[in-house]
Amino acid sequence: MRLAFAFSSFLVGGICKLLGANISISGENLPDSPILFVANHFTRFETFVVPHMLYEANGRPTRSLAADSLFVGFLGKFMRRVGTISSKNKERDCIIIEDGYIRINGGKAVY
Repeated sequence: MRLAFAFSSFLVGGICKLLGANISISGENLPDSPILFVANHFTRFETFVVPHMLYEANGRPTRSLAADSLFVGFLGKFMRRVGTISSKNKERDCIIIEDGYIRINGGKAVY
């Protein structure tokens, strides 16, 4: 999973450079404890950009929720490998809670 996430980060970073996009995160340092980010969106691209930016900022892979319609073919397989969760996944809430529990209790970093 970490390899898929690194590739995704590389790909999004390359696209941003190609397009001349200057996206940055500013503000406080991110704590080691679990954090929930909520992004209002206009496109589906933030499904990839927000995790990329958070990975660049702190080196921790993150999870995203995405519309179920995106989980088809190669894109769907790739999204599952990087930890993206379908918004219609019946286990969605349990996965999110378990990730936070592992982080709080000093388990392995959530990938």
